[in-house]
Amino acid sequence: MGSRWVAARCDPYHDEVPETPQELILGTASVYIEAYETSTGQRFALPEGDGSELQRVRANLCPYFTRRTGPFKQAPSHRPHPANPGSGQG
Repeated sequence: MGSRWVAARCDPYHDEVPETPQELILGTASVYIEAYETSTGQRFALPEGDGSELQRVRANLCPYFTRRTGPFKQAPSHRPHPANPGSGQG
C-alpha cells in the first residue's frame, strides 16, 4: 500500500516524503473501510463536519489519554502495594 509507494521513492527516515497521490490515499482508505465493515458487520459512515482530519483524530483519541474520562479508567485500589504494605496504593 502506501508505505511501499513511499519506500520506492525515498527513504522516509532521511528524505522528504513526496506528496501522496489522491488515488493511492483513496485506495488505501477503501481497504481499511472494507476491513472495518467485514470485521464489525456494520457499514462505515464517513465523518461529518467542517473540522480538519487532525482535529477529528485528536478529538477521537482524547478520551484514551484523559485519565478521569478515558475508557481505561480504573477504580482506586485499596490493596497495599507489595513494596510498601502500609501505602494503600495498588
